[in-house]
Amino acid sequence: MLVGITGPIGSGKSFVSSRLEKLGYRVYNADARAKSLVEMQPELRQGVEDLLGKQAYDAAGRYDTAWVAEQVFRDPGLLVKLNALVHPVVVRHFLEWAHAFGQGGKAVFMESALLPRLSPFPPLDAVVLVTAPLDVRLERVEQRDGVGTSQVLARAARQASDEEFARIATYTIVNDGQREVDAQLQLILQSLGEQV
Repeated sequence: MLVGITGPIGSGKSFVSSRLEKLGYRVYNADARAKSLVEMQPELRQGVEDLLGKQAYDAAGRYDTAWVAEQVFRDPGLLVKLNALVHPVVVRHFLEWAHAFGQGGKAVFMESALLPRLSPFPPLDAVVLVTAPLDVRLERVEQRDGVGTSQVLARAARQASDEEFARIATYTIVNDGQREVDAQLQLILQSLGEQV
């Protein structure tokens, strides 16, 4: 069984993923893997260089996330083209990874803030949306990343809307600091037919 984990910035996707890993589940972090793939996968790397130039990589050959983010922030059309290069490679890599690690009947998970906009959309059996109120999310990201509210809001504005997230969700975990995340997760796992 393939299950997505998604949600807006600061909602707690990584926290939910860490809870799943603690329970023995494998979680594919698509956002982190994408950064690795743009460095390691030769055809993808060439495509990125063709689109953005050699400046997309630093002198050591590492993907320059900050520089690329600056370029696509100024030109949203570049972001569309970059995603068209990266997303199919990430989805294909996830499916290969899931096939390798999904043996044995346990669900495997894909964590991605970009899940609502992935193209092609992976063949998931379910999607878990992690949510939290905006003020909670802002505070988390400000503390985690050492940035101001305006920077967090600018990042959030480039993500999927609440409606886009809700449209693909099968289940929702409310991670507002008031509700017990583990209890919500246990109910979802039981609903998925997992032994918990």
